[in-house]
Amino acid sequence: MSEPAHRETHAEAPTPAAAAQLLDVVAADRVDHALTDIERVIARLRADAAAAAEARSVLGATPAPVLREALRLRASRGSDTADQSDRSEAVRNEAVRSEAVRSEAVRSEAVRSEAVRSETLRSGTAVLETS
Repeated sequence: MSEPAHRETHAEAPTPAAAAQLLDVVAADRVDHALTDIERVIARLRADAAAAAEARSVLGATPAPVLREALRLRASRGSDTADQSDRSEAVRNEAVRSEAVRSEAVRSEAVRSEAVRSETLRSGTAVLETS
């Protein structure tokens, strides 16, 4: 019996206060998504930094003759490898920049939504005051 009554309640238009709360939920959700994206980027950067630190540690303990041979092998691969490495790094940097831009756009949209909500509330209050 309570289910049909519940459905009837949702069929009605929300009050301005309820609509304002719904706008808050939408804005908060967008901010949460932006924060999640930022957290993923930070986690990836930390993982890359940890891998680089581990590589430095291993190389620091590697005997000089092995390092010389490794440098020779690396140089013999030619500039193609260096170019590919540079391209890979550029792609990673662009991905990080894109994430940051997307996150900023989401934050900006949340701010705009909040501004619209505030303006709507102010307009509604002004209309009620003049009535």
